[in-house]
Amino acid sequence: MHYIEPRDVTIRVTNFEMEGTLQGNLDSFIYESSNSHFQFWFPEGKIDSLQLDRKDLKKEQLEIVEACEAKIKEYF
Repeated sequence: MHYIEPRDVTIRVTNFEMEGTLQGNLDSFIYESSNSHFQFWFPEGKIDSLQLDRKDLKKEQLEIVEACEAKIKEYF
């Protein structure tokens, strides 16, 4: 499976877009951003997909995670 080295990306969701760094693949990715909207939903400023439990995510958080996955798919 391909691996995306850390790269600067723009993630777009319904209500906002954010600049950040994305790395990994569809099975395991990390997204980091200092965007205030992102940090509202992910206060640590980071998504580690291996640490997520999707059933515990709010709708807005899940939308951000899915946008990250869609961005990864663009590179494959």
